[in-house]
Amino acid sequence: MSHKSNRDAEARFRQAKAEAKAVMLACAACGEIITYGELVAQIVAIRLIPNSSLLARILTEISMVDLDPRQGILAAVVVRKDIGIPGSGFFKIIDFVGRSTADRRHRWTRELERAHQRWSAT
Repeated sequence: MSHKSNRDAEARFRQAKAEAKAVMLACAACGEIITYGELVAQIVAIRLIPNSSLLARILTEISMVDLDPRQGILAAVVVRKDIGIPGSGFFKIIDFVGRSTADRRHRWTRELERAHQRWSAT
């Protein structure tokens, strides 16, 4: 792959990340959630599928940039359609900030409340 191709791919990745973050911020500001499938449908810079490692990377990078252990994690607004809570990558971030994930649904509910509070004022 040429340097230009690498630069183009990286630029598309950054654009996809920006698109994803904008959608997630809108959801958080409105007190809503969105499924992985609904999220990827709104990303046009690159083609993603809901359970892809590339989407996981995007969500992790977004979450780590805005990470404030005292506040909510933006990725809390993105959930699996089948179980209604985020996937395992979200809980890895929770572990990283030192919060218990013993009861995943309870932890997610708390993180979602924090995310809605944090971004509703912006």
